[in-house]
Amino acid sequence: MVHLANGEAIEIPLVLGRDLGDWWNQSDDQNATFTVAWAGQNEASRGRNRSFRLFKTTWENPFPQVAIESIDFNWTGTS
Repeated sequence: MVHLANGEAIEIPLVLGRDLGDWWNQSDDQNATFTVAWAGQNEASRGRNRSFRLFKTTWENPFPQVAIESIDFNWTGTS
């Protein structure tokens, strides 16, 4: 949810497999269209021969003249 300075809010859906994925790399990621912005490892991921990552996503702001005050991320899925 994107909260604007004028008091309005815009819901921007993030779709698993399109905008983001599991933070651990997955063997079935080849069919995903998300963009990995950063990947790294720590002791736990190295021990599993895996990495974790952060994703980049963008959207067209329908009110570019209004400042964004805050963004809330809410999970509505079941898993």
